[in-house]
Amino acid sequence: MSAPGTVKAARVYVEAGAADAFARRLLSAHGVPEQDAAIVAACLVGADLRGVDTHGLCRLPGYLDRLRRGLINPHPVLEPERVTPVAAALDGRASSASAWCRRAAAPISAWPPPTCSKRSTPD
Repeated sequence: MSAPGTVKAARVYVEAGAADAFARRLLSAHGVPEQDAAIVAACLVGADLRGVDTHGLCRLPGYLDRLRRGLINPHPVLEPERVTPVAAALDGRASSASAWCRRAAAPISAWPPPTCSKRSTPD
């Protein structure tokens, strides 16, 4: 039962491409670079498509709020902190975990992929 004066939102169903574009536009409008916004949006929509609603678009309002309050860094400079022959540790610098993990793994020839993070926002 809802508290008096509250409105329960109905579920809205949209095509995955439209949901992805919507999330990307909102993230970009909050200062997230287009490449990172595309990664985060794809992760959120992908979670919804897999039926993991707790990690889907329902998280977007919280991300936007944290971006507005400066709790998520939309422009982190990612540098390896510790590099070994088999792994590297990177500081996420309070950025979006899904975005920095993808960016960190891209230059795999430069250093091994990350095995752990700190100060990143779970996606």
